[in-house]
Amino acid sequence: SLCSSTRCLRHSARTITILSAMSRLTSVVAPLVAASLVAHGAASRTGQTLTAQGKQSICGSPEIWNILSVDSTVEGVRGIKWSKIVAKADDHISTKKAEMKVLEAEIAGLDESIAAALEQEKAQPTTEDQLKELINAGVAAFGNVADAQSSMCGKPPMKPRHPRGTYRKSHDAFKGAATAFFTGDFRLAGDFLKICKSMLVGSQPTDGNYCVQLCQAYMDTAQWLSDGSVGSLGGTTAEDLIKKRAAAVEAMGAADSSVSACEQSRAAFSELQVKVEGLRDTVDKRFYALQDAEYDLLDAREDLQELEDLMEGEMKDMADGIRIMEEAANAEVADAKATLKAASEKEKQLIDMVKLTDVSLEGMQQNLRDAKNADKIIEQLKMAVSAIAEKMHLLFDRQALQPVREIGIHEGLVLDEYFHKDINSLRSAGVMRKSVGALDTFCKGEAKDSFDAVKDMVDLSPLCKIGEPTQINTEVIKAVEERIVTVKDTITSVMSWMDPYKGQNKITPEKVKEFERKGEPMGLRKIMGVYDRASFFNKYLKEWSVRGDFLARIARLKSVIETLEENVADLKKKLTDLQALLKEALQAREEAQKKLQEALESEKLAEEAKNALELQIREMNEKGAAIKKSIEDYERKLADAMKKYEGAKQDLVAAYTEATSFLETLPEEESVEMLEFTSSQAQQQLLSLREELLSAKLNYAAIEERLSAKALA
Repeated sequence: SLCSSTRCLRHSARTITILSAMSRLTSVVAPLVAASLVAHGAASRTGQTLTAQGKQSICGSPEIWNILSVDSTVEGVRGIKWSKIVAKADDHISTKKAEMKVLEAEIAGLDESIAAALEQEKAQPTTEDQLKELINAGVAAFGNVADAQSSMCGKPPMKPRHPRGTYRKSHDAFKGAATAFFTGDFRLAGDFLKICKSMLVGSQPTDGNYCVQLCQAYMDTAQWLSDGSVGSLGGTTAEDLIKKRAAAVEAMGAADSSVSACEQSRAAFSELQVKVEGLRDTVDKRFYALQDAEYDLLDAREDLQELEDLMEGEMKDMADGIRIMEEAANAEVADAKATLKAASEKEKQLIDMVKLTDVSLEGMQQNLRDAKNADKIIEQLKMAVSAIAEKMHLLFDRQALQPVREIGIHEGLVLDEYFHKDINSLRSAGVMRKSVGALDTFCKGEAKDSFDAVKDMVDLSPLCKIGEPTQINTEVIKAVEERIVTVKDTITSVMSWMDPYKGQNKITPEKVKEFERKGEPMGLRKIMGVYDRASFFNKYLKEWSVRGDFLARIARLKSVIETLEENVADLKKKLTDLQALLKEALQAREEAQKKLQEALESEKLAEEAKNALELQIREMNEKGAAIKKSIEDYERKLADAMKKYEGAKQDLVAAYTEATSFLETLPEEESVEMLEFTSSQAQQQLLSLREELLSAKLNYAAIEERLSAKALA
């Protein structure tokens, strides 16, 4: 990249030596610099073309993008192969770093070769005597310097008069001598025009003097031959080596940019992996807790059903016992019969209470299942939205930012290192001032005399109304300084898009992490500035922000979870009633068993009735023991289920209570961050409008100029 190549040049001591040597060359440096810039521009354009053609490339290939996109379903986000992505990114980074080491060695070798070539190609500056010899060779066509001066280099009717074509023969003679002289050992130096005019013009007037034009033609020819011969001693030239070095530096910059971009992508993937896996673990943890509670509640319900079956069996046994005693129609069993009926009534009430408790358990189980499903879906949605946001950010980064990085504009670019603070002190500014001064001198001298000679026929004086040189120089410098500010502002504006939180002035990475902990999907803040006008963002993704509708709705899921609290309270009340009724039923059963035993021991009870009653008492005792054990098992399992239920419920309540309390702390009015974001967007639009207005003014001026030219024609 441009930045990379510039920094390589700036920080290499060997390169500074080379540049010092190059500065001794004449304008050969300009074509080399131009060639390197053209090569860089071509490479950039090629890169843009390939980018426009190609697939979404991350870390040098589309494979990582394919892994990320192989399954874009909500469930598929959980199954992204992070280890494979990291491995491919690491492989690309290590490959590019190895390439950079090779290129670094190549550049160092080229630096040595360029220094040697420049030393070999270094031409000596021409001396005044050498320039006079070349001028004398050209003037020979006029005979000698004196004849050339007196005839004004063949201007009619000056004496001595020379044949027509002598002027051109003189130029050809000079070209032949200069061609033989400029073969690579010497370069044109010194004030050629001053020397030539002192020889050929002398004290003669300059107005209409052919020697003035001939001296200019001599100098142009000498300069052209000098520029073409420097560095032409054979072998690989310094120019070729410099081009090769520029290509190597370009490749080094591209590799460095690729490594930097891949490392950023790898960091983004790692962050996304932590977020997705964290959400997945959270979902799984809460799901398993709810699942365990659900299973235990189911076990408790099954035990409750067994208890109900046992009690219904015991009710049948009691009914049989009452029937036996009614058949006996004996006064001694009347008391036992009444007690047994009372116990049977209590058992019936207990069965009804067991059924009500089962209904409560079933309701609790259903609410738990609903809460579990809603919680799972919400976390899956967050994972999916996080993945989409990261992919949207990667898309913008690769298609809009990476090409910009490849031409040298990157996050760490310090513009002041590239723009000179004092333009007036630059050599180019001095050259510009001299050029303006020379134009002013020419207009006030030679041009004025020539224009005055024809002013009766045409007024050409406006061609030299250039103004005061001092004012011109000041205005030119000011215009350049203003344009530098505009260029820097434009580049800074481009660089601002590399800030993932562009326009959110008070947003920091720490603040973003806090928002994400409170429910915002990861990556949402990175795409606000880019996609703020997209319907998908405005109508959907934006609602996932802390001020959006979705987190508020999710927070209201707390009210659903609070229903679980009501289930617990209702179940606890029913359990209290069940235990009280169970105690009464056990007392009634014990009293009934006591009375039945007394009736059994009565001698007035028929033998057959005794046998039947004895069997019923035995069965009632067995079922009573089974019921007691079943109740103990049920209470134990229900206690375990309630404990897990409470834990699962607390996890859910904590998650949504945190979200609710966070949302409650946000101000009701529009947040300062969003206002600043909107203000920043307005400023950007204003800057764009200002640039468009300037462009329109320039176009208007160009159109006016064309219209004026047509009118004059």
